[in-house]
Amino acid sequence: VESCEEISSYIRNMNILGANITTPFKELIIDYLDDISDEVKGIGAVNLILNNDGELKGYNTDYLGLTRTIYEAGLSLNGAKCLVLGAGGAARAAVYGLIEEQAKVYIANRTTAKAEDMAVYFGFEVFPFDQLNSFSMNFDIVISALLPDVEIPFKWDGGCKLFIDANYRKSRMGEVAAEKG
Repeated sequence: VESCEEISSYIRNMNILGANITTPFKELIIDYLDDISDEVKGIGAVNLILNNDGELKGYNTDYLGLTRTIYEAGLSLNGAKCLVLGAGGAARAAVYGLIEEQAKVYIANRTTAKAEDMAVYFGFEVFPFDQLNSFSMNFDIVISALLPDVEIPFKWDGGCKLFIDANYRKSRMGEVAAEKG
């Protein structure tokens, strides 16, 4: 599909019961739905649409997948220092989940204005993108919500306990993190 209008139309007209939504539609699809869940209101992005007799409702389960992954890795989020790379729908869900679990959140994004908008919306700090490779940051958890082909400079200082790549496909950031252990 090429547009959010097509997505909602196909789901309704083909009586599709549910659909997974991904980049670049997670934020834009909201205007084409009949209702959204409370977590979508908090996140501002949808990753799941359910069709109930032609009424489309948007949900977001991304934040649950992220927080459960962290807990299953044996880490606590309460007070954890977390860096989110990116500022799209997946990053918004990550930030929402981290804040809900009382983590200290920072965001870095190539487009500073997008990072600043998210920081204001959620009430946390922007980490300057141009400083990612300049000094030791000592984040407990780093979450990359970048597109698969994006690689950014990042100083791997050994303080990071967990790196999560929020991609469906193999990504360059995931490869770099694996190379650094």
